[in-house]
Amino acid sequence: MGEGPLSGRSTATTVMLWLAVLAGLLFAGGLFAGFFFFAGDYTPPPQPQPSKSSTPTPRLTTQPATPSPTANDPLANVNTASPEFAIQSRVFICYTPKKPLVAAGPQRTLATARVQWAMTQVGYNGGEIDGWFTAQTQAAVRDLQQSNGLKVDARVGPETWLLIEESICGGPATAAPVLASLANFDPDSEQFAAAAYSVLCSMVALPDVTQATYDVPPVLLAQYALNQGDPVKISVDGQFGDVTQSQLRAFQMRSGVKVTGIVDAPTWKKLRTGICPA
Repeated sequence: MGEGPLSGRSTATTVMLWLAVLAGLLFAGGLFAGFFFFAGDYTPPPQPQPSKSSTPTPRLTTQPATPSPTANDPLANVNTASPEFAIQSRVFICYTPKKPLVAAGPQRTLATARVQWAMTQVGYNGGEIDGWFTAQTQAAVRDLQQSNGLKVDARVGPETWLLIEESICGGPATAAPVLASLANFDPDSEQFAAAAYSVLCSMVALPDVTQATYDVPPVLLAQYALNQGDPVKISVDGQFGDVTQSQLRAFQMRSGVKVTGIVDAPTWKKLRTGICPA
């Protein structure tokens, strides 16, 4: 029996169905392959993290310590215009055997202040007494050196110190104001001791001191000197009373000088022998 039109139509329908099925399979395979292809590169979006604090944490920094204005400053508590400073400078210049080299530098020093004070005493303007070796201080040192035939280097070394020492120490004109200053100090203070030592060891001629002496500084000096060599101390009060008289006579007797009850030249000499360097 031959094939009719219906049979041809059925075959065409079957072919189309198979083509549709094949196309569907291809489409589904493409979707499946595309899913796995892109899945490897997929990165999920970042999720917001809960904040521990709404206030940002400050960053810690280390600040350098601020130095005290008086740290390492040798003149922080020194009044260079005071009588005490003048006396201490005189004692330093006259009785310090080995003095430091003083020259320009990055720091101010007590020795520079002593030099500046000394410049004013010998007639040169070294500038403000502040411990800084300034251009004015250098100029004053140069002038001093040039005027006295020394090497001009604006440095205060042994030769310049010796010149300053010879100009300041040992004369009546310089010892007199220090002697007068004794009345301004507490007899138990270091300032009083420094001033008394300075006058005694200047080898300047000192006045006789008796019970009739009403000038307080010489009496103070005599009482201070008597106390240096005697285990029995007397009051350093500027009053030449019976106790001072008795102590003086005992000292004269022990020292082999004439017992007069007066602090005269031989007695001053003996007092100095026990106090001042030979």
